[in-house]
Amino acid sequence: MEGFALQVQASLQSFATFYEACEVGVLKLADPYCWAAFGPLPPEYRKVTHQTVPLRANGLEVFVNTELKDASDRLKDVLRHRGHAFRVALQHLREFSPFELVLQERVQRQASLYNYTPKMQLHSSMLVGATNNVAWEAFTQTVELLPLPYLRIERLLPAAKLIELSKCDKAVQHVAEILRENHAVVEMLNAP
Repeated sequence: MEGFALQVQASLQSFATFYEACEVGVLKLADPYCWAAFGPLPPEYRKVTHQTVPLRANGLEVFVNTELKDASDRLKDVLRHRGHAFRVALQHLREFSPFELVLQERVQRQASLYNYTPKMQLHSSMLVGATNNVAWEAFTQTVELLPLPYLRIERLLPAAKLIELSKCDKAVQHVAEILRENHAVVEMLNAP
């Protein structure tokens, strides 16, 4: 995972200076996955919306990650003041590839330990068509009501597809392309 993450990070760094580092998660014996996060130098990336790539048995997830209070507060601010622009950016992202908006509530148990409660999971198809306003309003209102919302905009690269891409040395390129497409949303959620 570390070698893969460093290759992806090198590609991202040449794309945007925001991606100055990657951190590979410590894999404990009981963990069912490993991950790499991309953004500013650790641990600063956690204070902003960044991107994370966990590897699990079912494949590789690629997601935009808004987790700690500073990043969550910026998310709320974007939804209050530039909600339409954010929605347009998500609709554009959907044109590249469908995704899931996953919203959870984080409640701190101890220092650096949180409980996560699922609140909403919304497929990107709900942002267009007849249901778009209802779904969008539910999403924005739920974010506003949660003291510490945890948002992921996630895609799954299934294991079979990942293996196929790896056989022809295109996995890094494919994942980096997804992360580059996500960057407009990352940039918007990190704007002052």
